[in-house]
Amino acid sequence: MQARPQPPLLQAWMTVVAIVLLLAGLALEITLAHETLDARATLRYAVARASPLSASVEHDDADLLAEARQGLARHDFDAARALLAARAEAVPTPETRRLASLAAASTASFRDAARQATFASRLAPGDDAALENAEDALDLALLGRLRTPTRIAGGAAALFLLACAVHASRRRRRQRLLDRWLDGVEGRMSVSVDGRCEPGDGVVPADTHALSVDVFLHAKGAPPRPPRPGPTLALVLSHAASNTTLRLTPVRDVVGDAVRTRLKEGTLARVLAHPGTWRILARLDGRPVVESRLEVEPPASAPATGPARRLLHLVARA
Repeated sequence: MQARPQPPLLQAWMTVVAIVLLLAGLALEITLAHETLDARATLRYAVARASPLSASVEHDDADLLAEARQGLARHDFDAARALLAARAEAVPTPETRRLASLAAASTASFRDAARQATFASRLAPGDDAALENAEDALDLALLGRLRTPTRIAGGAAALFLLACAVHASRRRRRQRLLDRWLDGVEGRMSVSVDGRCEPGDGVVPADTHALSVDVFLHAKGAPPRPPRPGPTLALVLSHAASNTTLRLTPVRDVVGDAVRTRLKEGTLARVLAHPGTWRILARLDGRPVVESRLEVEPPASAPATGPARRLLHLVARA
């Protein structure tokens, strides 16, 4: 049986790239989700321990913190972020900027979180913890900027893998139907010599100008037609005496009951050049279907010339 066709190299490489993109996007989403949850937990703890500031420009700081705690209790992180951002703008201190940075990170606004953390590190130049928080926030901001293109690439990769899976499933189903059809198909072969049909083992004269091989297929105990695209019919002619093998051009997508293959001029010349018995084997997707023989007649002897002709003339007179 012929080996099953393997996916092309380009498709294999594209599949690998799609899997890598999908895994990279998944890892990025997991990392950002983990950082968001970590920022929420840290924000709840920091807000619960925060104390009102001694001075406030526009807001009562105690009431603002109370509203932020209520928002966090309701899991309304957007409201808490707005309150803490306004508090940081009103009274810009390292602590208010740090809380505003955590609030932004809790809503996955990593760019705003990096901005607030950078302000906090500038307000406390000698604070190593603030500097480290700013660096971490900048790293998360970079990952956040990669989220959108990574999602697009991951979505395209997922669609490509889904299409490959659907195509592979359809190909396996087609192969199962084709195997069932090939298991029950029977074949018959005939040869047409200069337009005349030669059933069975055809006789090919030496002066033949056109030669065609007809293969007739009959599905016995199988589906009447093969699935599309149909199998490939390959004809092989072999001459044992001269150790010659000729492979005709395969006929792809065979779905009919009869297939005719006409020998080209060069192929016919090679067949006529080796008189005797030729074996014809027909295969469908590598499976032998029918076998027949050709009897190629040797060319007629050329008329005698020179001394041989005179000898024949003398014999005829005698």
